[in-house]
Amino acid sequence: FTLKNGSVTVADRSIKPAARLSLDHFSGTISGLSSADLTRADVDIRGQINNSGSVTFTGKLDAKAATLTPGALTELFIDVKHVDLSPISPYVGTYAGYELARSGLTVDVKARLTQRTIESANVVTLNQFTFGPATQSPEATGLPVRLGVALLKDIDGNIVIDLPIRGSLDDPEFKIGRVVLRVIVNLLIKAATSPFSLIGAAFGGGGDELAYQDFSPGVAQPIEAELKKTATLRKALKGRPALNLDITGSYDAEGDLAAVREQLLTNQVRYRLWEELRVKNPQTPPPAEIVVTPADEARIIGLFLAERAPAALTPQPGTVAAPPSAQTPVKAEVAATRPIPYVRGQRSQVQPSRPKPVVKPVVLAPATAAGQPGVAGSAPAPTLAEARSMLAAAIVVSADDLRQLAEARAQKVRETLLAGGEIDAGRLFLSPPAPEGKGAKVFLQLR
Repeated sequence: FTLKNGSVTVADRSIKPAARLSLDHFSGTISGLSSADLTRADVDIRGQINNSGSVTFTGKLDAKAATLTPGALTELFIDVKHVDLSPISPYVGTYAGYELARSGLTVDVKARLTQRTIESANVVTLNQFTFGPATQSPEATGLPVRLGVALLKDIDGNIVIDLPIRGSLDDPEFKIGRVVLRVIVNLLIKAATSPFSLIGAAFGGGGDELAYQDFSPGVAQPIEAELKKTATLRKALKGRPALNLDITGSYDAEGDLAAVREQLLTNQVRYRLWEELRVKNPQTPPPAEIVVTPADEARIIGLFLAERAPAALTPQPGTVAAPPSAQTPVKAEVAATRPIPYVRGQRSQVQPSRPKPVVKPVVLAPATAAGQPGVAGSAPAPTLAEARSMLAAAIVVSADDLRQLAEARAQKVRETLLAGGEIDAGRLFLSPPAPEGKGAKVFLQLR
């Protein structure tokens, strides 16, 4: 069988504008074809698609494969290269909702037909597949096709889809085109519903949990267990350069509030001790570098308790302001995100404040034996833990302070992803904190 310079043009006018596809300069041979001889025929046919790309059909053809003759075997190799897909742009615009700006196509098919059963290994590669403007087509899918393309496009700008196919030619429901379409639609659905599972499968594991980072209460540094997720995301962003990432910080209205108050109180204790030491030695290191002993902590907490009574001894529910004093609470984001506290809007390098009136500290009860007399002997003395709890409850932490903690968390995740310089900073976007707080987390969204 010999074919010389054949040409076929297909035009689909059911969509506007019409889509056209041509097969040109189609030539080749099928030699040794026989329904009786056990020798299989050699297939070698070549041509061009749209006068640009090439297509070849090679392999072995067994005429007995069309029957149920035992041992019949057909093996064909189809190789399609460098096909310009612009002529099928109307299909893309109609069903994807965007014009096709550009794309090439390469297909590698290894098909095997045995006893009416076809097994086909198909690798489809789309080169530089790029969408153009939206078409506003009423028939367009509602799936996020742009995100799907970004998830599938590798570092070289190619989309490689492995499409294994198996079925019987006697099955009226078996259609190769339908199988291919189902695989592509499933990929888009996966991109829409579980994009992080899709990249987790390709870049080191993980599923939907890649969409968030967990934090300990009051802390802007992700917990250690989250670093593996960050590494997977960095690898995915490097391998999928068309992907962008939105980063949204959040906070826990209860857990973060309690933790930030505790941190602020700890910073106030440290700063009070620093003030005392500076009176004796102006060269005292900054507050972050001094050591607070248990005795120092108990004494200063007792001082705070005496200075701030009765407000600290009778805390109110929710956010409560402490009375004005030299120890007025500082901004929450300081304790949450910086090792050195702010005092009166300045850093710890400020000069010591004016001498305070001498106040007799409350003597705290041992942790295992609460109930010692207080300052006036009229009430049991609290333990250190109880005193800290009362003092912390009186510290003002506003919703704005917690939002700043959420912002600091988002910024930390962004810095971690950018570490090493492999990811372009312009691909990572910080979003406003989640309203009302959705937990001590940072949420990520692929674009």
